[in-house]
Amino acid sequence: MRKQNLVGFSGVFAIKQIAILAMVLGAPPSAHAFNSPVHAEITKSALAHLKGPNAENLPPATTLWAKGSGPEQAVMEALLVRATIDADYRPEVFLATWFHKPFTGARSGNNSSVFTRLFHFLNATVKGAAWDYDGYAFRRSTQTGYDGYLGLPGIVTRGDLSAPLGGKNAQHSEHGVVLGAYKLGYKGTEKDWKKMFLSHQSVTATIFPPADVPAALAFDAMLRSERAVATETESWTDRLPVANTIFGNEMLSRHYWRGEIAGLPRGLDLLGLTFHMVQDVSVPQHSSGTADNCHQEIENLADQLACDTAHDLPESTYDDGSFTGDAAGCQHLYDAQLVNQILKTVPELDASREFTVRQRIQAVAIVSAAWRWGDPDDSVDFMGTRLPDGREFSADRCSDLMKIEAVRAQLKYQYNLAVAGTVTLFQSAATQYEARHGKPATSAFSIFGLFN
Repeated sequence: MRKQNLVGFSGVFAIKQIAILAMVLGAPPSAHAFNSPVHAEITKSALAHLKGPNAENLPPATTLWAKGSGPEQAVMEALLVRATIDADYRPEVFLATWFHKPFTGARSGNNSSVFTRLFHFLNATVKGAAWDYDGYAFRRSTQTGYDGYLGLPGIVTRGDLSAPLGGKNAQHSEHGVVLGAYKLGYKGTEKDWKKMFLSHQSVTATIFPPADVPAALAFDAMLRSERAVATETESWTDRLPVANTIFGNEMLSRHYWRGEIAGLPRGLDLLGLTFHMVQDVSVPQHSSGTADNCHQEIENLADQLACDTAHDLPESTYDDGSFTGDAAGCQHLYDAQLVNQILKTVPELDASREFTVRQRIQAVAIVSAAWRWGDPDDSVDFMGTRLPDGREFSADRCSDLMKIEAVRAQLKYQYNLAVAGTVTLFQSAATQYEARHGKPATSAFSIFGLFN
């Protein structure tokens, strides 16, 4: 179909100029998928769907988990919301450069960009080199714009400081259960792994583990955890080394919170990491392996549409960890009928069928990758998008593309795809856990209002 060119062509800038500009500014933009407020809203939408009248054919175990009563129910929902958001703030990936000490994130203005988010990609557009579908790989990215920062000379992967890459994270406490190295499904040898992650290799040559790997590891650890015997919460503060300017780091002090619910898995908060990954690959840029191509603009538009506002939503409380995680929020993108439609049309999101967590997340990424974004004329500003139905649009600026109703409608679909994926993983968790662990030996659930 012929492209609908909204605005004229703009100037072309070389990648080197972008790289120099990024260096002068001192830090890259965020590389996460949905912004934190929308991750919260997606999780809340999924929990509302599971409890609401529009949920279809829920198995008993799902009802058991989703429709509890009393204060424990609110704690459970807050726990899952917080755990989903905190997946963006796990100090797991460390980078280093000649102009920085090793750091786990970077700051751009008032926003911190935690590079753990490099684990939150699954490139479903091509077959992978190191996994069936690889995670973030600079070689597969646009190598310009937001991706261009990682192409600056001298940035290396410090896997020796990154526990999921086989190193030891001595600077920071593990948050929750230790998941081990993210080797699940890795095609190479042990020698290949060490060369890739433990030899201070340039980040441009690194292929990071895909999002389905930490999701599956966290899900399995949740299934193996025993039932909590009491409802308890704990909190702590951790300091993350953040690249603040071109020649300096600072420590970002962040508050963390987790909890356990009597009668439910002690590792219930691990579901938040699993939820986060299926939500991330619902964003087309994360399913095609780029932090560029209107990535940030899509995130900001989701904020605005979810909460029916013309302004970007503040993220300072998410960056410092002071947000509450309660279940009240704005649900303007949530569409129960659309969620049910997606659950019926994507086979891997049928919770009654025996797909693995990895297969479910890969399927969501494949659906998302059908929405293509790109730069049709190799210019920095000129941008195009092709919707899954074949319609194409282009514009001088990403902000102009965000005004198109068809683009906004497609983003609503992606939001509800993320909700559907979250619903399915919740159902799978409840069904598999209850089948494995059976009815609690104590009456711990009586407080939760589930067993009499």
